[in-house]
Amino acid sequence: MRPDSGIAPLSLLLLEDHIADADLLIAELRRAGVKAEVKVVATKAAYVKNLHSGFDAIISDFDLPQFDAKEALSLLHASKLEIPFIVVSGKMGEDTAVDLIKLGAADYLLKDRLARLPQALTSAVAAASFRREKKANDLALRVSEERMRSTIESALDCIVTIDQQSVILDFNPAAEQTFGYEREAVVGRILSETIIPPHLREAHSRGMARFLESGKSRMIGRRVELQGMRADGSEFPLELTVSRLGTQE
Repeated sequence: MRPDSGIAPLSLLLLEDHIADADLLIAELRRAGVKAEVKVVATKAAYVKNLHSGFDAIISDFDLPQFDAKEALSLLHASKLEIPFIVVSGKMGEDTAVDLIKLGAADYLLKDRLARLPQALTSAVAAASFRREKKANDLALRVSEERMRSTIESALDCIVTIDQQSVILDFNPAAEQTFGYEREAVVGRILSETIIPPHLREAHSRGMARFLESGKSRMIGRRVELQGMRADGSEFPLELTVSRLGTQE
């Protein structure tokens, strides 16, 4: 299958000191329908100069006059760039190939088997794109969680988070002050065994059972008045609003 003509050309850095081999490699990509803009460099100095984030992938000969693919790969790692690195060699032993993969090469192939290059290249670029997207999503999630944590910690209202089994997952400073528990003392415990008075625990259990069965609750989104219980067993009136985090199918 040939790539969609609407896809932007790949930007490739080709480390190759033989012009004829470089031409063959570029011709193989074109024959397979891979659109690519290729920058060819032949020396260590030119390679280092061109190490920047503008390239989608690096393709390197194994043996070069000044250095080899292992050193080129090390220089790439030192630059902190996350660019897939593919090695193409005229001859390569199995041990060398294994070493290259351990060092972080995305793939390797022989020059007499260039027909596999287009697939190896597109797979490596897709994998790198997936990793970057996952890294960005993970970062966004961490930022969101840190922002939520900051909001919870600074909230004047009590915020108590539980899971579907009513196990307490979080207990903010306002809840600590109001109920008289340290966070560490209640996280992991059942909600009804801590801050809910004994005479209301059965109703709470029934309500949780209905919610787990139907996904619906009369409490969600409403502000209700009921009794809470402090660590010393004393009861007091409070206003409660229940919110659901996440979604259920």
